[in-house]
Amino acid sequence: MEKRKGYKTTPMLALSVVKANGDLVGTFHEPPDSLVLQLQQSIHARGGPAPPFQRLLCGPRELGATESLSSLREEDTTLQLLVVVPEGRPCDVRWLEVQHTDQLLEELQVEYVEEGRSKRLMPEQRVAVVGLEPDTGLLILVGTGFEENTPEGGKGFRKGRNHNREDCWAPEGYNFVESKMLVLPSTGGQAPFGVPLDKDHVLRSAVELQVVESARGYPMPSMGVAVAMVREDGYGPDCRMSLVVFEAVPQFLSETRYGLDSQAFCLDRPQLRALWAQPNRSGSLELLAAPLRSDGDRAAEVVALLPGSARVTSLAKTVENILITRAGFHSIEVYGLDGSWCFSIGDPRCRGCQDGARADVRFWFPVWTERLVCSAYGIVRKDSSPLIVGGAGRIFVYSGGVLMKLAEDLSVAEKVTSVREELWMIDGDEGTPQFPDVCAVVGIHDGYLYRILCRTDYREEVILRRLKCQDTLRQGRSAVRRRAPMIWPMLTQDKVLVAAHEVNVRPTYYNEESRDVWDGNNRWLRETWLWDADPRGRPPEAKELRMDSMGQLRLPRMNSGSLSPAWKDAQLDFQWQMQPLSLTIDTGVPPESSMADSYGHLQWRGMSSWGRTTGPTAP
Repeated sequence: MEKRKGYKTTPMLALSVVKANGDLVGTFHEPPDSLVLQLQQSIHARGGPAPPFQRLLCGPRELGATESLSSLREEDTTLQLLVVVPEGRPCDVRWLEVQHTDQLLEELQVEYVEEGRSKRLMPEQRVAVVGLEPDTGLLILVGTGFEENTPEGGKGFRKGRNHNREDCWAPEGYNFVESKMLVLPSTGGQAPFGVPLDKDHVLRSAVELQVVESARGYPMPSMGVAVAMVREDGYGPDCRMSLVVFEAVPQFLSETRYGLDSQAFCLDRPQLRALWAQPNRSGSLELLAAPLRSDGDRAAEVVALLPGSARVTSLAKTVENILITRAGFHSIEVYGLDGSWCFSIGDPRCRGCQDGARADVRFWFPVWTERLVCSAYGIVRKDSSPLIVGGAGRIFVYSGGVLMKLAEDLSVAEKVTSVREELWMIDGDEGTPQFPDVCAVVGIHDGYLYRILCRTDYREEVILRRLKCQDTLRQGRSAVRRRAPMIWPMLTQDKVLVAAHEVNVRPTYYNEESRDVWDGNNRWLRETWLWDADPRGRPPEAKELRMDSMGQLRLPRMNSGSLSPAWKDAQLDFQWQMQPLSLTIDTGVPPESSMADSYGHLQWRGMSSWGRTTGPTAP
């Protein structure tokens, strides 16, 4: 190199870094007087592991991070890079049979031993979302964590948020636990591990999580990769959401974000891609895809433009097709991989829970207009998703109160099991006095349907249970109880046991008859179609139901006969309003589906659980 006048050139040390198998990581030029840490940072900048997880070997000797590169000899031009992975904590992970359920119901229990004492990780407080790998059973739980060290005497306090989401101070270890991500491997070969999440970490606002198990060795040994849908702004039910891609490793090395206003997403597991739907600048919907892992550009690409503007509630991909469901419509739209329209399954205008050939299938997909729902203690989750991907890419459909399975060629739908919420509960789950909140289905694996429950009593536990998929569970409650005496407690709309002095507004008709229609979710008590199917009709008390600040339907008498400020003045009366539907704007259904006629929209007028005038719209 030519020496310019007035400038002094610094000779650079050229170092070749190779992996353990001899593959070249890269050639790096560093000043001879720099530290090994600077070289580690350069390796990390090129996609390698973070410096704390690097071991650099010069022959048999390991270089220290604070060691100077000037200590290397002239012939020491090749260094070997080894990756250090923090070890997980040995834990006892078991699925325990819930007593008196005839091996139909199991509950996840995770414990570890510290200083000779057994401590529990699950059930635990504040688990926000759970991701399940449908083929292997790998689980990732976001929000749980190891037990805190409470100051002696319990006098420690930390800043947090109360149930009204107001800033406040709370006792250490009582209401606000340190948030962590817990990864439970599908096999016993690797120990579970937790990843701490600081107060501003993006995953703390996750509302949905999907996982694919795919081993990776470099730059950090990983069991798989996960995608979380996270809230972008505040707690609003219509807030924008984006996707965060991260590796299932003991530390977060990097996260990649996609989407500005994602509505729904799914994983293309064979190709390690994420697919999601979002509106573009013109207001129409587009389907995008991006790789979960890439050594180069991870830019998203537009796969297809979707007709219509109705919100997408769930997505699924098969070998040849992409399936979507939309808010307010009771059918599945099927597209080719290039976005071309193929056909629909079910009738978007007609509710029902009928299996059989594609032309005869009927679904019921009740949904909020709001994207998110709030459960106990302010935990916010995505609303129910009709499409569920099982093992080997099989597609299941959550319709009304039944789970259906689609044939590989999508020509037939077959009923598999009941999804009645009380099947995940037993009489012993009674709290003080309410029973747990039952959240949306997490996924399906090895013939079990996974679901989260959140206790509302002093325990404040989040429980993960799985129910064995059996057609016999579609029988009446009395037949199910004869087999499993503790399963399916008889509850009122207030989630308490039915007693002689209690008013039960819930339609008990569906306990024994037409079991496939209703899943027991109190939010659908507002649906006129649900009451029309009950021979007794809608009871007078149902008109008095109000929605409280947590989105639960209750009777005003629970507040001494008057509405307190916490209650929302919400009338649950439906009104038919005839509105012409535009094929390209309102319905989201391509012209081939012959929906040129006008029909009514069911509209609910009132205050939502978030205090705004809004409501569901369903044909």
